[in-house]
Amino acid sequence: MRQVSSVPGFARVQSLAASVATVAALAALAAIAAAHLAPAGQLAALADTVTPMSGHVLLGTAAVVLALTLRKFQLAILAASVVFALLACAGLGRWSEVAVWPASNPATVRIYALNSWDAHPDLDELERALQAVEADVLVLTEADRRKIPMLERLKTRFPYKVSCAHEAICATAILSRLPIVAGVAARTRNLVPPVAWARIDARARGLGELTVIGTHVHRPTRDTVMHIRQMRALTQMIIETKGPVIVAGDFNAGGWSASFRQLLAATGLRPMAAFLPTWPASPVVAPQVALDHVLVSPDLVFARRGLGPATGSDHLPVFADIAKRTPQQLSAVTP
Repeated sequence: MRQVSSVPGFARVQSLAASVATVAALAALAAIAAAHLAPAGQLAALADTVTPMSGHVLLGTAAVVLALTLRKFQLAILAASVVFALLACAGLGRWSEVAVWPASNPATVRIYALNSWDAHPDLDELERALQAVEADVLVLTEADRRKIPMLERLKTRFPYKVSCAHEAICATAILSRLPIVAGVAARTRNLVPPVAWARIDARARGLGELTVIGTHVHRPTRDTVMHIRQMRALTQMIIETKGPVIVAGDFNAGGWSASFRQLLAATGLRPMAAFLPTWPASPVVAPQVALDHVLVSPDLVFARRGLGPATGSDHLPVFADIAKRTPQQLSAVTP
C-alpha cells in the first residue's frame, strides 16, 4: 500500500499549501519591513494592518523555510506552526491574567483599561466584573448608551466620572475613586479619536496631580488613513499636556506598529509591556494581539502590570500600578 504522502493528489495539495504559505509569509514580512523602513508614510499605515501579528508572521516564516527544506512533512509543519502560534499567544495572555486582584500599594495609582465592547452580549456579566475590579481609575472604551445605567451604578465605588457615553461617536469614560479636579470627554470630528481627559488629584498617593487620557483609536484594517491621522492627533494632544500623563485604552496597534512607535518616540511615553495580548477574548479567551495599552510619561514608573480577568468583552482588560519615579530613576532615563 502506498503511503499517503506519495499519493500524487496529496503531493499537489501539499505543494500548493507550501506555495501559498510562502507568498503570504513574504508579503507579511514586506509589510513589517515597510513599517520599520518607512514609518511616516501611507505605506507604513497600510503595513500596520499586519504588524500587530508580527510574532505570528515571524514564526510562520520560519515554518515555511523548514517546510520547504523538509518537503515530505510540509503540511504537518505548517499546521503545527499555526497551532503553536495560536496556543503560545493565548497561553501568554492567560498566564498574564490575574485570577485574584493583588493588593495595591498605597504609593501607587492602579489604572484599569477595558474595551467594554459595543456588542457585549451580557451587560450584567460586565457590571459584575467591573464592580469586582480593585483599581483607582477605570478607563472604559465602547462605553455606549446601553451602559449608561451601569456607569451610574458604578458610582458607589467610583464616585468621580468623566464620560461621553451619550455620544455614539465618542463612548469613552473615566471613572475614579480619586478626585477628578478637571476633565472632559468628547470627539469633535472623525480625524480625532474618542478621548476622555481627567486631571486627577493623587496627592494622597504621593503622585500629585496627574492627567489620565482614555482613548480608542480607529482600526487600521477599516481605514488606514483614519488610523494614522487619529494617532497623530492623539500624539499632539499628549505633547500639549503638562505634567505627569497616563494614556490608556484601545490603540488598535501593537509594539511593532509604525503608528504606535511614532507616538512613543514623539511623546516620550513608555508602554507597560512589549507584548501582552488582549484580543480576541470572545467567544473563547484566546488573545493573539496586543491592542490595549497603558502608557506613562518619564516622570512615572510601572510598579506592576498585567491583564485583568475576562469580562465577557472581546478584549481582555489591562491594568498597571503606577508610582512616581524617584530622582535616581528619572536621571537614569533622561537623555
